[in-house]
Amino acid sequence: MKYLFLTILASAILFLSCNNQNANRMDAKSKESKTQDSAQIINNEGQYSVQVDLEMTLSEVAKQNSISLNYLKSQLGIPASLKHDYQLKTISKNFKFTEDDIVRIINQYHSKSVGVKTN
Repeated sequence: MKYLFLTILASAILFLSCNNQNANRMDAKSKESKTQDSAQIINNEGQYSVQVDLEMTLSEVAKQNSISLNYLKSQLGIPASLKHDYQLKTISKNFKFTEDDIVRIINQYHSKSVGVKTN
């Protein structure tokens, strides 16, 4: 009886640890998918097409769009000392900018970097 109990307990622990590893793997795939979906794309006219989600942080936007974090902060009127792990939706209320402002800034940054004209 003791061995049956230990076998069931060990099986339960093994089952739970496998489920946890699968959940972590799926979460990592979800984050990777979101990163790829939000990454910059060059459209047919050679312009950068940028997707920005207000759920993203300043750091995520900068990284995914290959833009300097300090440049992004300065253009949005955000102090350099502000932590970059706040979501855009939170800080956009305090610093009065929109998603369109971010897209415009990213496009301007890339047009200066590579000489591509944006509208």
